[in-house]
Amino acid sequence: MRRSILALSVAIGMMGMAGAAVAAPVSQSPKTATHSAAVALASLPFNVRAQVAADQIVNADESLYTGKAVALGKPVAQEHDGSIVGYAITASGLQIVVAGAPSAFLTRAIAKNRTGIPVAIRVVPRSAGQLAAVQARIGGDARYWKKRGVVISVWGPDLASDKVQITLTHYSRRAAAMLVARYGAAWVRISPTSVTIQPLSRTSDSAPWWGGDLVYHPLSSGATETCSTGFSIKIASTTYVPTADHCIESDYTSRFYNPGGGTIGYLYASNDFHDTMLIQASSAGTVWSDPNSTERSVSSVASSDPVGGLICADGAISREVCNVRINSTGQSATYVINGTNTAVKNLVYACQQAGKAAFETGDSGGPVETTVGSSQSIARGEILAGNGNLTCGYYLPERYIVSDWGAVVLTS
Repeated sequence: MRRSILALSVAIGMMGMAGAAVAAPVSQSPKTATHSAAVALASLPFNVRAQVAADQIVNADESLYTGKAVALGKPVAQEHDGSIVGYAITASGLQIVVAGAPSAFLTRAIAKNRTGIPVAIRVVPRSAGQLAAVQARIGGDARYWKKRGVVISVWGPDLASDKVQITLTHYSRRAAAMLVARYGAAWVRISPTSVTIQPLSRTSDSAPWWGGDLVYHPLSSGATETCSTGFSIKIASTTYVPTADHCIESDYTSRFYNPGGGTIGYLYASNDFHDTMLIQASSAGTVWSDPNSTERSVSSVASSDPVGGLICADGAISREVCNVRINSTGQSATYVINGTNTAVKNLVYACQQAGKAAFETGDSGGPVETTVGSSQSIARGEILAGNGNLTCGYYLPERYIVSDWGAVVLTS
């Protein structure tokens, strides 16, 4: 099997632009396996070890709370322990933010941490549950704000301020004052920036399909939608390739194919509120790695998204771009899915630190990962949207995908 790097003529803007033109292949790289043995924890960079520490504490806390071991990919510890607000990686280690005193479960979980990463507790007044209630109230007020000419693009918890941050499509002092008056200065922070959220479409591949492949979806009009595939999953014994739900524009009947390798599969199911869908595939494999166009094997699924963590986005257009920093978690964003403005929940917001494009049109559905050495990755999520500048975007954590579908991620 070979993978061709194709020159694409795709308009920058909303993903799934019709009629993307494909030029002749300009270079080719063999699709070869590069599996290697697991990398020793002590040899991993500080950032990766800090992310592993967060995952271990989350899962240890869950097993202590429930009395049984919990597999990676299950809901995070906050769902069992109301004191936990979130996680952040600092210059000195991992910081866990809690409302009030940390629980006995969390204290014991921290004590079990074996990564060598120092763990500190920061106490804040507002709990994750309280912030979630304010976030839900804002989401329910869409019609109220529409009547008043206020358009909210993104809203969700801000770990630094321990408030719900609201970002508008068009910021104004008047709108900011109205929002603060309705929800209270103690509960919301209004970003002074303006943002419009845009849904985001590798080239030539063949089965088994790898995460980060270019996927085309022909519409009945003759146009073509362009997206990326995510981490392959299994439900029972059947293999599926995920991508973004906004790629299909309500045309649910057509096949999904890679421009150079034929049919990937056909639509199985979709989920608007997490902007995901599954393609039933004949077979699927691992994940593309750049710049050498080889693969990464998936070692595990992340169960936390610590603020400050450095990760990689791996869409078909931008390809594998690392040094992407997690800025906030638990965000809600409104954008068009299949012709309808839809509030997509549980998103993580991240930005590439050197100003490099990482969330381009056509990247939606592609993998988000923590890379481990040259040939392994920890599955972290699926790219869904950008904010227009290409360096920043939103992804859905992988644990929600496996939870929504009762699935497991294919690991090797």
